Amino acid sequence: MKLSVLLVMLGCVLAVGCKSTNKENDQKIRYTNDSISSPSSLVFHLSNDEVKWTVGDEGLCPELTGIPSKKLLKCGRSENELILRAMKDENKFVAAHVLLTKINLDDYYPLNDKVWNRLKVIRKGESVEYDSAQISDLVKFWKKALAMKEAARRKKAMGE
Repeated sequence: MKLSVLLVMLGCVLAVGCKSTNKENDQKIRYTNDSISSPSSLVFHLSNDEVKWTVGDEGLCPELTGIPSKKLLKCGRSENELILRAMKDENKFVAAHVLLTKINLDDYYPLNDKVWNRLKVIRKGESVEYDSAQISDLVKFWKKALAMKEAARRKKAMGE
């Protein structure tokens, strides 16, 4: 696992021109705004670490903090399928779920201080954890939700 992470980081530095920094013994990659541009590259660099959580009056509230997630959010619905594929990766599924929710749902979804749109968030002090066992249920939810949205869009386009 450590070797694959190092190879991915090295590939990023060589292929994309990223700058790496070492902060608090935690190797992180910093991206310039223009270093990653294609949607597939953005998804490749997507990470659950890009989601920061706060708890408001109505429950959990995620904030997308990374450049890949912010750029994918701007891409909108055109990249739904690519983002949905990222849901199958335990290191990306939270960021992908938050992206799909923000892109496709009109602020109407279940939430409280432990669940945000079907995603169970385990808060431990200042940190959070996610159970990857929920991935398959979230993928099923999104496949159905996106298919229904597409059917409604087609029906509307046909004037029905």
